[in-house]
Amino acid sequence: MDANTTGPWLEKWEIKSPLSGGGQGTTFLVQNKLDREVNGVMKVLKRQRDGQARRRMYQEVSILKVLQDAKGKVPKIMDSNAELFADEGLDLYFVMEFIPGHSIDKMISEAGPIALQEATEIIFDLAKTLKLAFENDIIHRDLKPENIIVKSRQPADAVIVDYGLSYNTDSNDGLTRTSETIDNSFLSLPERRIPDGNRRDPRSDITSLCGLLYFCLSGKPPVDLVGPSSEAPHKRLTGIERQRIGDENTLKRLELFFDRGFSSSLDNRYQGLDEMVERLKDVISPSSRQVVESLQEVAKKAAARILHGDRKTQIVTFQNNSGVVLQSINQRIQLIAQQIQPFGITRVSPALNLNYEETESVLNDEIRLFYQTFDRACVGLNYQVRAKGDQCVVLRSMLMFRGSNDQKPNIIDPWTVVFWYNGYQPPASELLKILADDFEASASIAIQRLPDGILGK
Repeated sequence: MDANTTGPWLEKWEIKSPLSGGGQGTTFLVQNKLDREVNGVMKVLKRQRDGQARRRMYQEVSILKVLQDAKGKVPKIMDSNAELFADEGLDLYFVMEFIPGHSIDKMISEAGPIALQEATEIIFDLAKTLKLAFENDIIHRDLKPENIIVKSRQPADAVIVDYGLSYNTDSNDGLTRTSETIDNSFLSLPERRIPDGNRRDPRSDITSLCGLLYFCLSGKPPVDLVGPSSEAPHKRLTGIERQRIGDENTLKRLELFFDRGFSSSLDNRYQGLDEMVERLKDVISPSSRQVVESLQEVAKKAAARILHGDRKTQIVTFQNNSGVVLQSINQRIQLIAQQIQPFGITRVSPALNLNYEETESVLNDEIRLFYQTFDRACVGLNYQVRAKGDQCVVLRSMLMFRGSNDQKPNIIDPWTVVFWYNGYQPPASELLKILADDFEASASIAIQRLPDGILGK
């Protein structure tokens, strides 16, 4: 298709020159035919008959509009027909604001690496837009030098462009398949490269931001978190490059910053933008801060950062609060046990099996209703509290055991979410009541199903 001679955009826009051909679309510098003072950048979808690509373009336009409304530094959408993505007979395009300036890629290739102070100011500016994106559940997933336009270096004024691979938890409808990888030659991250990795984690964008800082300082892409000799990107710097960055004390602080930023384990990297920004401020001005808060407030904030950033601390907190969750069930068990003769209740509490690198069960209590006289059948009610990030979820399942040696119980009810809560705070009383009521209702079902197990049905 020749964009200069055919396409719905020709009604309003005149193509002045081609700009680039990205993975999702081809871009052109265009001029409004009615108002010659208005210029823009038009993106035309490459795979016009690919339904997934068409939905991606619609999502990209939607995300840019959300971030524009949130005052993020992104190009303004001037024209688009992406909302008609379902009409596969129509070629899709959108026109966005032309951003004057140079990409970080071009800026560094023409002028070379820049000073630490200037580089950090650019990163701080980008972090503001990235924070707005996170607050709107948007992850860019393709942050690299070509996708950052620097309008001004002093003061720093940087714009994030090309949201073609971005993800929005509110509007995404499965555009990224489980087996689909998201990777680029600038920085390859394991969680986006392996088939079962988490390609929707905002912490990966924070890692890419660290990669942009490294590129500004060294002129080299980080490429991979683990090099040929198992060294991180910043460990590959030459003596001349290190000398250009700063004095030895500054280099030590910068190395510590990158040690965490470039960790191969996602849980060991920066867990939030605020944490990364504060650490970077410590690199450039470690002694410039003055105490303006009480020690009590400083300690409170530091504790909060540890809780949100350290998985081991999270697990301990979640474990302590999980006891409150099942306390409500225990109280109901005592009441029910007195009412259901000749049935009985027993508790099976396996040892905790915690893995700090993975999402694992914090608490797993199994409560079994059984028939005392025949001891031929029982129903197991299983409650689990699982942690992910700073959230906990309570799940329940129900199994039928037809005898003490039954190795293949029947599933009466698969794992079902009862409720979720913030893992740092014990669940509110109304949620505990929900859990207690759920147990009583489940116990009623279990008792009704026991005759089927006893009678062999």
